[in-house]
Amino acid sequence: MKLSSIAVVLTALVIRTAPLCHADPVVLNGSFEDPLVTAPAGYQAGGGTDWTDAGGNVFLISNTNTAGLGTTPFGNQFLGIASPNSSDAQTIPGFLTGQSYVLDLFISDVASGQGPQLMVTITGAATTTGTFNATPGPVFWQEVQLPFTAAADGNITLSLIDSGMSNIGVDNVTIETVPEASTVFAMLLLSGALTLGALRRIRRSPAP
Repeated sequence: MKLSSIAVVLTALVIRTAPLCHADPVVLNGSFEDPLVTAPAGYQAGGGTDWTDAGGNVFLISNTNTAGLGTTPFGNQFLGIASPNSSDAQTIPGFLTGQSYVLDLFISDVASGQGPQLMVTITGAATTTGTFNATPGPVFWQEVQLPFTAAADGNITLSLIDSGMSNIGVDNVTIETVPEASTVFAMLLLSGALTLGALRRIRRSPAP
């Protein structure tokens, strides 16, 4: 079979195995840049636009804060949760039955206390929970991930909950769609076939 025919077959396979086009779920204001902190101290109460804070003691913190809470490399502001069981939540649409996703975020100890910990819960079209411990000490942003699969089409509610003994910072919250293994394999085969075809054409080209 010619390489061009192989490419056509593999392209059809990719199209067949790829999910229908849809808008991937998006975390809004995942870097907590809105609204802009205007308090002179560099922090103000509230969980940010598109988020709903509960339990009080949820703050937007600017890199210009005067309380020694550190800074973030992900823009100019981050979320701080200052008491156990306080939380910030967002409802996110666009999840598809059987599709796998990864929640990705960064956490940090922002008060040099003992046992900073964040619990993440997902409810709705998917259900899962993850608990993450931040490294105590000076502000150090560490990446944590929570994989999950949607059991139904629809929305999820993402909650970020202070479950430790010290203030915790959160920033750069995103959700990524995980491609199906069959789709990835088909795309790799297609890429390999096209590369071989290009190499053969180069070899057959007459020398200048």
